[in-house]
Amino acid sequence: MAKKDRELALLTMAGADMKLSGDERRSEELVWAAEDQMRFGIELMDSKEITREQLEAAMWASAVNDDSIGKTLVLQGVIRQERLMTLMEKFDYAQISTAMQYNVPIDDVSILHRERVALFGMSSKTIYLACLGNQRVVRHHFEALFPEHNLEFLGIRPQQIEIFLSKTDRLPKNPEQRSGSADGRVEIQRFVPRETDDADILNLIVNLAGIRGGSDIHIEPKAKSYSILLRINRIRRIIHEGPLGQYNTLRAQVKERAKMDQMEHRRPQDGAYSQEILGRMFDLRVASFPLDGGYEKIVIRLLDPDKASKHLTDLGIRDVTQWRAACGHPHGLVFVAGKTNSGKSTTLISSLREQDRIGKSIYTIEDPIEHRVEFITQMAVNRAESVQLDFKAGVRAMMRGDPEIILVGEIRDEETAAVAVSAAESGHLVFSTLHAGTVRESISRLRGMGITDEMLRPMVRGILAQRLMRTICNHCRNKDGTGCPMCLHTGYGGMTVISEMGFFPSEGHFNRMLKGEVFWDSMLRDALEKLDRGITDEKEVYRVFQSEIEYLNEDYAGIADMAKRVLSVVRNEAPSRVERDSGIGMSAEDFKALEDAEMMQAELRKFSITGTVPTSMNPEVLLADPNRYGD
Repeated sequence: MAKKDRELALLTMAGADMKLSGDERRSEELVWAAEDQMRFGIELMDSKEITREQLEAAMWASAVNDDSIGKTLVLQGVIRQERLMTLMEKFDYAQISTAMQYNVPIDDVSILHRERVALFGMSSKTIYLACLGNQRVVRHHFEALFPEHNLEFLGIRPQQIEIFLSKTDRLPKNPEQRSGSADGRVEIQRFVPRETDDADILNLIVNLAGIRGGSDIHIEPKAKSYSILLRINRIRRIIHEGPLGQYNTLRAQVKERAKMDQMEHRRPQDGAYSQEILGRMFDLRVASFPLDGGYEKIVIRLLDPDKASKHLTDLGIRDVTQWRAACGHPHGLVFVAGKTNSGKSTTLISSLREQDRIGKSIYTIEDPIEHRVEFITQMAVNRAESVQLDFKAGVRAMMRGDPEIILVGEIRDEETAAVAVSAAESGHLVFSTLHAGTVRESISRLRGMGITDEMLRPMVRGILAQRLMRTICNHCRNKDGTGCPMCLHTGYGGMTVISEMGFFPSEGHFNRMLKGEVFWDSMLRDALEKLDRGITDEKEVYRVFQSEIEYLNEDYAGIADMAKRVLSVVRNEAPSRVERDSGIGMSAEDFKALEDAEMMQAELRKFSITGTVPTSMNPEVLLADPNRYGD
């Protein structure tokens, strides 16, 4: 089918399904806008960025939600926001007018209000804007402010202008320090309030956590003050120390946003809300814990949509081909095993994202729902007496909903284990997690919940046991391991999965395991191989696998020499053998992120008891800390 014919077919289908006629018929302007959106979507489909099914699904959703095709594709997890910006400039820059980016730096916003100006976005060469006032005055002003940029005026509706002008406090300051990226992308600006009071501290903290790559925010009250700690790459660091009056304001604001009971201080509570960070909508899970004196500790978990949308190949899974083969069976049991905070949920969600979410009916029952995924039916556990929806009840309900794939958030008791096995025996592919350290421990865990080997033998397709380990910062890779500002001078810049994969394509493979045969590589071998490739270093391997390295057994044959190497480095008996160089350095985008973080930390210092950087964020103190590699 020719491109023109495909376009006509899609537009005809859109008009027919929307059933617009008479008074409901859209104006010519709106019809043109819809057709323009469709053409942009077809460009993405022709360039293999999206499939036809993904475009059709986004088209229906955008028609209902009154969002652009591009924004809908991002919300559905099909493409990332950064990639969308690049595609907009490549195929149709007018699409930029469908989403405000708030990345054009300007100190004096009065001209925007006076001349009714909206700033769509800024790349390395062009500023995209709209004006309902005197365009000549606006052009003269911005040409003087940005002499090296072209100005591109786009069409806009008055309602869009009003929405933009109500949020001009999101625009960055210090224009001489801001520009587009080197590759010409329209970039997403981080929110830094122009004037801060106690009510803005929550925004500052959450955005700082997002920029720094934090996973959890801990708000801990004490006798005369309170501390805020941020967990980055599994290690907590203090980022703020404030008075108790400020804590009360912060607590009330968190509980209000998370829809928690403000007056209840005696029982633990759970809540959730969403917030825009780095131009993406993060889901924030909130938990409160009662303390003496009517205080509460509050923990906020940040669920980054980009982390949830990672491809399996980006997670670090050792035998990803075998894992995909296990996930590709039409029915059976597939498990991800590991301790709490070992990345199990991310692995499962990434695995489900690779399934045909439109062609197959996929259900989940989770406690709670960590990452929402379009075209997957997700239920949350609710143990309230009036609801009584647990994992067992959820699976039984899903069995009546024509499922092909079922995800059970966690198997923790006999009843849930039994119903999961029953679902697999009924011809469904069942995913779940187990709290177990290895493949063989996972089988023992299932046996302890009443699942016999005879039940598992024909059903188990794969067991992936995993942990998380920090990786060397690629920006610096300093020979002395002192790090750089991007990694907070720790020397580590990210996390990778360390795993072992038991793949059971037949009952014979399962029988081999029952006889004691280990026909897969151990998790420690995976860690040592990543060490040998320079992905991590000896101290991090020892931190994660201390007991295994100290007491090697027969399961670790062939890696004793590398384990001894780790011990000798940790004991300062030999230098590290990890090859280090100067690293890739920092890009303009990295400098911007650091600059934003420093601005936010400067704002936080205004409300700190000490008025200084907390010691754990101070590079000199951090480098002197003997436990900086974690406990």
